[in-house]
Amino acid sequence: MERYGRNRKTHSARLGIIAAILVGLLSGAVSSQAGQAPPETAVVSGYEQLRAAGEYDEATLGELLLGELNCLSCHRLEVGAPERVATKSAPDLRRIAARAAPAWIQSFIEAPQQTKAGTTMPAALAGFAAEDQQRLAEDLTHFLVAQSYAAAPPAYAAFRFRAAIERGRDLYDSVGCSACHPPAEVVTDSVSVPKGDLASKWNVDALTAFLLNPDSVRYGSRMPSLHLTDSEARDLAVYLLREQEPRRVEYLPGFEFEYFTHPAPTDPAADAADGPRPDLSGLEPDGSGRINRLSLDLPISTRYRHHSYRFSGLLRVEAAGSYTVTVASDRNAAAEFWLDGELLTAKARGAVRQGSATADLTPGLLAVEVVYYRGEGGTRPTLDVTVATSSGDSVPLERLVVI
Repeated sequence: MERYGRNRKTHSARLGIIAAILVGLLSGAVSSQAGQAPPETAVVSGYEQLRAAGEYDEATLGELLLGELNCLSCHRLEVGAPERVATKSAPDLRRIAARAAPAWIQSFIEAPQQTKAGTTMPAALAGFAAEDQQRLAEDLTHFLVAQSYAAAPPAYAAFRFRAAIERGRDLYDSVGCSACHPPAEVVTDSVSVPKGDLASKWNVDALTAFLLNPDSVRYGSRMPSLHLTDSEARDLAVYLLREQEPRRVEYLPGFEFEYFTHPAPTDPAADAADGPRPDLSGLEPDGSGRINRLSLDLPISTRYRHHSYRFSGLLRVEAAGSYTVTVASDRNAAAEFWLDGELLTAKARGAVRQGSATADLTPGLLAVEVVYYRGEGGTRPTLDVTVATSSGDSVPLERLVVI
């Protein structure tokens, strides 16, 4: 990062015109990646699907490409373009260094298809001698980084909570990302809008900001707002950039916790009944952090009633077998144990003090969540979760969970 953005005066004068051209060239990037060999030409997913349907003539498909490839940003038809053909807005390059790594910027300018297979960004430097292409790409990168409002961080944070990655994985499908992009574990296919190598380009903060407001990067973006909360956008960003993880991962014992408060019900009598707990999906926690053991005694300020706790981590299963999970809490509280996104067992409000269930598990790491909700006060609040093997050994959950 340090070698980019220096000697601004030296580069700015001769690069102003080139940068202006680059703004137009960078509009409308779409990529393709799949289990198959990456394409060597631009991929326009809408065109590919309509052409395969066989219901449109070549002139109609050509009009689509005029807009999707942004031909009319540089060219003009002698008879005039149809009004329905609109050019696409270009991404805002004033903040490019805040969201893209300088090495990625240079690589993309120098060899767009090799950096993002299927992109509609043309090879602007193809007409120059091979020995000049790298120099010009580096000059342009210096200019773009120097004129950016903010510089990208020099390095990515190495550690990520595993639970955040698993939450992001679930969000990718549940909020609709896979409606336009390849499935979560597929890098590219020929009819979806490719994601490209996100891990070499973005950082978590920048991608989180983009997911919250796509228009902040590309005005009039076709990427819709998914109406994510701040925490959802960050979980999704961490998942999409999971390849930034170091090869050697350090797992820490304990849980991620989130603490939520809820308004008092208008009918206290109804709240005292065996009602369900509040739905926490989409809610912003009042506090969050990391804790070494499963405890309602959090290192933040809490209150006595109308609140929820959510503990997340990874269950470390070392041997295959049947495991019995028991969840216990005070009578006035509800408690649940979720395993890999599925509710395994629960203890309802006003019911017996515990609930249990058995599952056959294989060795590995499984995402777990423990949720506790307490409405009106009463007995002393308690929460306890134990795991027993088929041999009868029972241990507290916290001895098996890492983040």
